[in-house]
Amino acid sequence: MQAEADPGPGPDCGPVDWRRGPGAGSYARPERERRFLVIADPPSRVGERQVEDCYLTGTTLRLRHVRVGGESVYKLTQKVRINADDPAAVSLTNTYLSAEEHALLSGLPGRLVVKTRSVCQVGNHAFVVDEFHGHLDGLRLAEVEVRDLG
Repeated sequence: MQAEADPGPGPDCGPVDWRRGPGAGSYARPERERRFLVIADPPSRVGERQVEDCYLTGTTLRLRHVRVGGESVYKLTQKVRINADDPAAVSLTNTYLSAEEHALLSGLPGRLVVKTRSVCQVGNHAFVVDEFHGHLDGLRLAEVEVRDLG
């Protein structure tokens, strides 16, 4: 069934599908990543930051707190698979939060993942390297974003 278009609030807005689902709409962007298990020490890395992710129970939502030095960034992210059979291709929507909003949402039940993230340049590719802590201590993953979704 095709969703009906809403004419929007004014003549300059164009049609809006107000019944779109998760991962759809103008704020969602496609993302395709490949992940690799890191078994040796990666080459030199830059841009180290601390990441705390809380995967909210029963949802496709992730609450994120990123720390670099004394600064913090807070996000609420939704990742939805574009194709149910392809876990590498997702539609990603980010909402930036205040510290107060993050604190309020962090009271929701979820699974906490803590990691140190850095960037490693290998040839023409920039890999993000995550070193996990806590219950995943010792796990290291590298991921690279594939630009071409075609």
